[in-house]
Amino acid sequence: MTKRINVVEKAMPAMLSMSGMGKYLAKSQVERSLLELIYYRV
Repeated sequence: MTKRINVVEKAMPAMLSMSGMGKYLAKSQVERSLLELIYYRV
C-alpha cells in the first residue's frame, strides 16, 4: 500500500502566501471592485 500525501502539510506554504497577499491588498489603495476581481481570479 502506498503512503498518502498529507495535503495540509503540502498546502500550508501556499495558504500562508495567499493570506499574506490578502492582508497586503486589504491595506492597499486598490478599488473595492478591482480587489474583488483579484480574489475571484486567484
